[in-house]
Amino acid sequence: PQRLDDRRFQFTVTGAAGQNFPIHVSSNLTAWMPLSTNTLTNASQVYTDSATTNLTRRFYRGQTTP
Repeated sequence: PQRLDDRRFQFTVTGAAGQNFPIHVSSNLTAWMPLSTNTLTNASQVYTDSATTNLTRRFYRGQTTP
């Protein structure tokens, strides 16, 4: 994971191609909200969160689904 120069946050998700992966976000590790659901097009995929430019703290969790 890395913070880009323009303050966006970027990370790589890995898994099987065609697999769905929902991403959830939280500012306190207690209340989680869905951010997006993506489908892996390859074994790894870069995800960039553009909503982080004005945030001081943001946590991510993801899981694969059938």
